Amino acid sequence: MSDTAAELANLKKMYAKGVTSLEQGGEKVAFADGAELRRRIADLEAQLKRETGGGGSGGFHYPSFDKGL
Repeated sequence: MSDTAAELANLKKMYAKGVTSLEQGGEKVAFADGAELRRRIADLEAQLKRETGGGGSGGFHYPSFDKGL
């Protein structure tokens, strides 16, 4: 697991528990509120997508057709 993926997993665990600060290995990380923590999670998800070459929306694409009239 990459550092980014591990950090993302850890932040998601923090968010699920309602924790906004954590001290681990002598390093303390604190977020002002849940919204700031969610923004960091979104940033890491985007970074992980770039690192793994994931692109696009990841959703469905519905083609549209036109008779050209």
